[in-house]
Amino acid sequence: MNLKNHYDKIRNDVKNKGTRNLLLVVILVAALTLTVVALNSSPSTSGVQSDPYFYVNTADTEWTGGQTPVYDDIRTAISDAADWSLQTQKEAYVLVTVGHYSVYPTGHESPIPLENGVTIIGGFSGAESGGSTPTPQNPNNPDDTSANTSFRGNLSGTMFVADGVDSTAELQNIVISYGLSTSGGGIYITNGGCPTIEDCTFYRDFGNGGNGGGMYNDDSSPTLKNCNFIECGSYSGYSNNNGGGIYNTNNSSPILTDCTFTGNAATDNGGGIYNTNNSSPILTDCSFTDNGSYYFDDGYSIYSCYTDNGGGMYSTNGSSRYL
Repeated sequence: MNLKNHYDKIRNDVKNKGTRNLLLVVILVAALTLTVVALNSSPSTSGVQSDPYFYVNTADTEWTGGQTPVYDDIRTAISDAADWSLQTQKEAYVLVTVGHYSVYPTGHESPIPLENGVTIIGGFSGAESGGSTPTPQNPNNPDDTSANTSFRGNLSGTMFVADGVDSTAELQNIVISYGLSTSGGGIYITNGGCPTIEDCTFYRDFGNGGNGGGMYNDDSSPTLKNCNFIECGSYSGYSNNNGGGIYNTNNSSPILTDCTFTGNAATDNGGGIYNTNNSSPILTDCSFTDNGSYYFDDGYSIYSCYTDNGGGMYSTNGSSRYL
């Protein structure tokens, strides 16, 4: 073999080995990529509880059937349920006994959050197992904590918040009462939030020089089914300017079916519902009774005041409503 042929052989050997090494690297990278994708698409459920239920006590009633896990703090229960839902890709359920639950006990200064993949359900006696049907809340007597799961704000702030959540964030079969805030005493929904709220009663949730005693929707479109707004709005010299029951703004289009508005108050417009800035709620089989111009004092007695427009519903600034 001459020197040139020997040199060409060495060069080809090096080239072939380099190609094989490069191919090996490509195969390894592809394998690692597939592994990462698989891990991300299938979260590990090692050590995660098998059933989807998380149990919460009220001040009046505890779970007594050996259910686990049981919480006294609903915020912790919701956080754990949301983590479980994310890990398992399934809906989690936070079940709450009948009785009174204080939203603002010592140590808590923020509303209760709704989370994707978590359904909060009230109305349990404490003896049921997960998956049981709760006792329906009684809108005719919202203060009855022997029959209702009653979340109370004690006039200390907004009670629930739904920030950017989707329809898998659900609230069912509870009474939401005595919230006080400039933007939704009962619940504040924002950033495109579209939670599902069913069989709930908003009772005596008040404005504090702002709007939306029961509910405030900002660029959000929740779905409400069989809900009641009762005596929400203005309170003891604090004017609930617009929307005693619900205030919709910034392209909010909530969907309401079989909902009632009774005795809600606004000092300016829309005792029941106020719509502004291209907000267009869709109402089906809803009723409005005695909504208009008054507020409640500290003893919740009725005083006269003045409502400019829309005792039941008022729409302005490009807003409409579909009935």
